[in-house]
Amino acid sequence: MSPLIIIALGVLAADWDNLREITRDRLYVVALRDGRCIHGRIISSTDQQLVLDSATNWRVDVVRVADIPFPSATGPVYSGRSSWDDVKAVHPQWSEYLLIQTNRGEELKWKNPNVLGDSIAFVASALRKADVKTVSYVRFKPMTKTEDWYDTESAVILAPRLWFHRAMLGKISVTLYNSGVAEDNSKLGCR
Repeated sequence: MSPLIIIALGVLAADWDNLREITRDRLYVVALRDGRCIHGRIISSTDQQLVLDSATNWRVDVVRVADIPFPSATGPVYSGRSSWDDVKAVHPQWSEYLLIQTNRGEELKWKNPNVLGDSIAFVASALRKADVKTVSYVRFKPMTKTEDWYDTESAVILAPRLWFHRAMLGKISVTLYNSGVAEDNSKLGCR
């Protein structure tokens, strides 16, 4: 049996619960605050720890957990930072969308808005960044390894959860930007 990596969290975020809801049947990339990345399968998660299968133990803060390799920003299942650049980089597919909460309490569901340095716009509506409280990426839960293979091979008829444009996968919400938290637009990568 291989040793485990245990990653301790410095700051607890509501999106951390996503790690309990997603499939454990695939590899994830975990970006650490010191610039390193860990690849592995999720064994378990608690309110304070994420346990991956691996050979070494590290106790560090998690910046992002994603099901798509970096530097892509399209695959986060957890984000431990507030980044407007992450909002710019994500591109919802099918029935995924960005959930925008304004400072006035409005909730807007925008499919593929145009995100600039100081504003966000969709169809005929626009908001200044200063008027945005939070932006969350409402995305499909990750597929299992088998579903991923069926999807790649265009054999979705064999994977019922992929029918109806993945509607049966379920969704999770990942907060990418929160105006109440210090903004961190540093480039994520794995060194």
